[in-house]
Amino acid sequence: MILPPSKDLEIVHCEDTDSLVNFVKTYKGTLCAIRPDGSSEIVPPAKYCEISPSTLYKVVSPFFGAMSDERLHRQIADKAFEQKSREAMIHYLDEHQLPFHELDRIIKVDGKPIAEWEGVFQLASGNIWFLECKHCVSIVFFHFSHLTTT
Repeated sequence: MILPPSKDLEIVHCEDTDSLVNFVKTYKGTLCAIRPDGSSEIVPPAKYCEISPSTLYKVVSPFFGAMSDERLHRQIADKAFEQKSREAMIHYLDEHQLPFHELDRIIKVDGKPIAEWEGVFQLASGNIWFLECKHCVSIVFFHFSHLTTT
């Protein structure tokens, strides 16, 4: 089963159909079977007793769909996270007394960028460490200091 907001498969065991119904309700979503052509077929709760362990299912939830489409703050959060991760790697190398030389983060071939890393470190031993960070903001809250009504 694929559960929001992830796109990865997860195995879920339910004792009975009531457990499955309650589980799907926690996502405020709908259970869908994924057809071989990639399309989805909604499985009504009355047919949960007919689901097959050989079929791939996903929970579709409009709430998580809207969240995954939200990209407003993603880049700002990523850049700050990437910089902190790079600084943490430098601190680690210094703390463990591993001499290093920081290389260019952008790798180019014929003047065109082909890869970009958050950090590239060449150790005195000749080994090269590439730092790649993955960060995803799943929800953003806005604090309103005051509300006005008219």
